[in-house]
Amino acid sequence: MNSSTDSYSDSDDSLLAYSTSSSETDDEIDVTKWTTTPTINRDPFQLVGNREVLVEKAQSPIDFWNHVFPQHLVQIIVHETNQYAENICNEPHSRRSRMNQWERTSIEEFNVFLSLLILQGIIKKPELEMYFTTDELLATPIFNKIMTVDRFQLLLKMLHFQTDQDSDNTLKKIVPVVEILRSSFKRLYRPGRVLNVDESLHLYKGRLF
Repeated sequence: MNSSTDSYSDSDDSLLAYSTSSSETDDEIDVTKWTTTPTINRDPFQLVGNREVLVEKAQSPIDFWNHVFPQHLVQIIVHETNQYAENICNEPHSRRSRMNQWERTSIEEFNVFLSLLILQGIIKKPELEMYFTTDELLATPIFNKIMTVDRFQLLLKMLHFQTDQDSDNTLKKIVPVVEILRSSFKRLYRPGRVLNVDESLHLYKGRLF
């Protein structure tokens, strides 16, 4: 028993000695030999001027909107939508088809249609038809006062931005809108040094293909 006790004691002493030796070794580490994470040399951001909204002679929200979404873009969309709808109307349809009710749209009507689309992004409802319902619990009366649900759905179905077809580039259908809006943003706003890039999505109820 004594020899066993002595062996445990000797073992404990050796562990203590190793721990003390390790502690002393740690204290003697040369910190000057530590490596540091290499820094990446980045070109400094050259800021020219201050952040500025370059909009002149805009006194109301609709004035600002017309600067961002110019009327010549509306004219393009109206023309393309009417042309596309005429091509569709020339195809055979059943008697009950909604296409039999198609009438050419105008700039004034399209502006109303666009305002209802924007309003749908503010007032959230799970189904399109619910915006035009007359149910007192669910109704938003402004929609029915401005446009019927059948006309809205027909405009939404015929909405078109580019008639030319390109099987190799499906995004070509929205190129005119993208390019004009990009030009407007570049012309109307000069960003500052600090930028926060985010995205906002609006539910698209039409078809790309």
